[in-house]
Amino acid sequence: MQQPESTKRDHAWQNVSFVNSRGERLAGLFYACSEVKTVLVICHGFTGSKEGGGRALEMAEYLALPGLGVLLFDFSGNGESEGSFAETTLSGQMDDLKCAADWCMNAGAKHLVGMGRSFGGTTLLCQAARDSRFEAVCAWATPAHPYNLFQGFVREQSGGMITIAGEGDSLRMRREFLDDLGEHDVEACAARIPPRPLLVVHGERDEMVPPEEAEAIHRAASPSSRLRMIPEADHRFTTGAETVWRICREWLEEL
Repeated sequence: MQQPESTKRDHAWQNVSFVNSRGERLAGLFYACSEVKTVLVICHGFTGSKEGGGRALEMAEYLALPGLGVLLFDFSGNGESEGSFAETTLSGQMDDLKCAADWCMNAGAKHLVGMGRSFGGTTLLCQAARDSRFEAVCAWATPAHPYNLFQGFVREQSGGMITIAGEGDSLRMRREFLDDLGEHDVEACAARIPPRPLLVVHGERDEMVPPEEAEAIHRAASPSSRLRMIPEADHRFTTGAETVWRICREWLEEL
């Protein structure tokens, strides 16, 4: 595996970057403790970032088993990556993920595993359905019907733009975001994951994405999917995160 420039956080963390199909440079962080054969590619949630406030870095270090490296990256328009968030689409994020996978394979990885949270999980399911390089998939708090979910958060539409109610300030995005969501059938994508393993993790107290969404993904990917509901967890896993980390590590050890 190629070893890019090290960061200050830890000798095993490296800054990396790659370019998506729209010519935008995407920022990433790669972590490995030993020679890498498999890379776990992690997709952050809507409006998120690769660091996840520091928690994603801690999780990556916990999940990095011998021979397994972890790639965190910012989707276009998020974090340190180039691009405009207002132009975000599911198709665009799928392209970003494909380019992340290309970087891993070009750097010497032999196997890929994907993990995504919330809208990042939706992105992963849709891309993995057509990209067999992802040999196993893990989706956290993932919408099975993202068009319906986001339509419920739209507060205004005008001049080709929409306003989506966020947790803080409202978000202005192009109408294309919703139009593009309508072109993707997430359950059908999940059904194309088998026989590859799929781990679906969801909080029973998720206030953003109903637990029924996880059940729909699990059913669609049967029999190779596994569903783990976390009783104390909300959408952000403000409690129960360590439980999920342990579940994911055990799952990775089984692969």
